[in-house]
Amino acid sequence: MKTRPKRLGGGLAVVLVLALAAATATAVAAQAAASPCRSGALATTAHYRFAISLVPVEAMYTQAQVKAKHPTSGEVMLGGAMSAMGKMAMGSARHLEVHICRRASGAVVTGASPAITITGANGMTTRVPVADMEGIGMGRSDYHYGNNVALAAGSRITVTVTLRGERASVRLTVPKSSTGMSG
Repeated sequence: MKTRPKRLGGGLAVVLVLALAAATATAVAAQAAASPCRSGALATTAHYRFAISLVPVEAMYTQAQVKAKHPTSGEVMLGGAMSAMGKMAMGSARHLEVHICRRASGAVVTGASPAITITGANGMTTRVPVADMEGIGMGRSDYHYGNNVALAAGSRITVTVTLRGERASVRLTVPKSSTGMSG
């Protein structure tokens, strides 16, 4: 005797479809709300949202160093190059973080290879050696690009990020203390 699969009643099928749609909408809203592209100096292009921050200088580690030393704070480099800290006066060092998210979904963009430049008030432009990194213990939601950079306290700068032909710029004032960013 063959058994036939049971068919769902029309009402139950509609309820299941609505429940699935609600769960999907909730997941998308939660991802957007948790997006790292909601704080800092914000800029948008056709496809991306950029959140740019200057924070106190961070210790940066390779993945091998994290495995060997087990640090509890700082940044793990996932690609790219670390700035030469020997050239920076510690009082002028800051950590430049550029979080990139897809504008439509809020999803964090990884492995993107953006170009980042800093232009001072004097018009001099410096290309930042870009490292892909995330905060130790923070996971992919903190995936960002940038590096430790030397910037004169109180100076006005423009940070420009170019990704796949799209360019975003923000103007910042370098904090006088090493505690964070000024807009």
